[in-house]
This record gives sequence, structure tokens and C-alpha cells, in this order.
Amino acid sequence: MGIPQAMVALKERATFVKDSLQRSQTITDNMVSILGSFDHRLSALETAMRPTQIKTHSIRSAHDNIDKTLKAAEVILTQFDQTRK
Repeated sequence: MGIPQAMVALKERATFVKDSLQRSQTITDNMVSILGSFDHRLSALETAMRPTQIKTHSIRSAHDNIDKTLKAAEVILTQFDQTRK
């Protein structure tokens, strides 16, 4: 007595699904490794950029303060000019 053809086909499909799942798991593991490496490199880059970001923020704050001071001085100088005239 032989195994019916339907059972052979079912076994082939099950083997195909099993192989596909194993390949999928391998791809997933590789992708997790790649993304982990990317995350590590991105964290290192962010750490390296932090001093530059702090300095840039300080410069922007100084620039804003200078602009505000110049505007206030301009108002005062305008008052002096009108008084002088």
C-alpha cells in the first residue's frame, strides 16, 4: 500500500512552508542585526554632535539677545534724536 497522492502533496507543501519560515526567520534575524548596528551608529553620531548643538544653541541665544538689545537701543536713540531736533 502506498501513500495517497494527496498526502504526498500535503507533505511537500508542509516542507515548503517550513523552509519558507526558516528563510524568513534568517532574514528577520539579519535585519534585526543590521538595525541594531544602525541604532548603535546613530547613537554614537548623536553623542558626537551634542557639543556642536549646544554651541549652536548658545550662539543663537547670543544673537537673539544682541538683536533685542539693538532694537531697544534704537528706540532710545530715536527718542534722543527727536529731543535734539
